[in-house]
Amino acid sequence: MSSLGNFLKELRGEELSLKDVEKGAGISSGLIWDYERGEKIPGTDNLLKLAEYYEVPYEEIRAKYYVDTLADERERVAVMKALEEFS
Repeated sequence: MSSLGNFLKELRGEELSLKDVEKGAGISSGLIWDYERGEKIPGTDNLLKLAEYYEVPYEEIRAKYYVDTLADERERVAVMKALEEFS
């Protein structure tokens, strides 16, 4: 699973269904499920919608997306550690 996918699943938690997020964010539940599993990567518009819906800074959700774009595993690990220290 991707860093962004894990983050989105964590934000949704046990209390919210995919349909809840679909209604609140205006993104199809199937697409949200794909994002959570790392099957698809959201564009800027959907990143903004998700950040607004979950009430998290866009920069935080964008950082998770950035980590997923890194090709080198060591670089991903280093960035993830830095993000954990930052939050």
